[in-house]
Amino acid sequence: MNYRSEIEALAEGLDVNRYYDGWRIVVMLWRGIWSNSSIDWSRYRLDIWSMFTDRVISAARTSSDLDGFFARSVRLLGLRGIGANEDDRQELTRLLALDDRQRQLLMRQLREDTTVFVALLRRWRDVSKAAKALEKVEIEAPKEETEIKGGLFDGNDH
Repeated sequence: MNYRSEIEALAEGLDVNRYYDGWRIVVMLWRGIWSNSSIDWSRYRLDIWSMFTDRVISAARTSSDLDGFFARSVRLLGLRGIGANEDDRQELTRLLALDDRQRQLLMRQLREDTTVFVALLRRWRDVSKAAKALEKVEIEAPKEETEIKGGLFDGNDH
């Protein structure tokens, strides 16, 4: 999946280069609570977005560096690890290989812009769910006959 094009489609005019890494981290953590967590997050459906946001912000504000942020996020979200699939694991490796300046900037963003990242995540999730639902409807819908023979719309103007 091309996550850069996904985030570009979410918010036209958004500075993708500025928000991409933080958004990807939030996406990985969100995916992790559903596929790799010891906590049954489905019990918290009414409050899940605020709980998730609060825990990510807490991890960012109480960690001095990116490694600490990931370790704290794993504990706060009850994750067994980060990376629900190969794309996520490769992205995590890339993020951990950032130079010190980039890592510091990313930590600052995680402290200050987590609500923006979560809003983008929610929008991405809603758009993805709507697209899947539409795809399902199109697959299940019976094909309508486009021609009505002998009727008003048969192309014969008699």
